[in-house]
Amino acid sequence: MFLTHDTGVNLIQQYLNATRVAQEVGLPFMMFETNTASCGGFPGISDAFVAALWGLDYGLTMAYSNFTGALFHVGGQNVYYNPFTPPPSNQTAFRQWTVGKWPVIMLRRFLTPAKVRCTTLLSP
Repeated sequence: MFLTHDTGVNLIQQYLNATRVAQEVGLPFMMFETNTASCGGFPGISDAFVAALWGLDYGLTMAYSNFTGALFHVGGQNVYYNPFTPPPSNQTAFRQWTVGKWPVIMLRRFLTPAKVRCTTLLSP
């Protein structure tokens, strides 16, 4: 299965020594451009409710492993799936909602004492 706890653990495994060193010297360590899949996601995986649960688990796993933050990458508005903005197409009528923003909101709630910020960056 693709979206499992072990998948998230395996994704960050190679960075564990670096996160430890960064924390020891007081430097931030970010995970850039991460998500369930690249290029706008995979139908049936990135747009499923399980992706929201996986994103929450993955984010908490990164926090536990000393990551300062993560940038969940999205492919923009003109791709099959964007977890924060429904596509401007006839798919919006039957897709009606997205699941991607909920793990970000929950992560912010869990990690607010650690001064974590959630920010949406809009391209012009």
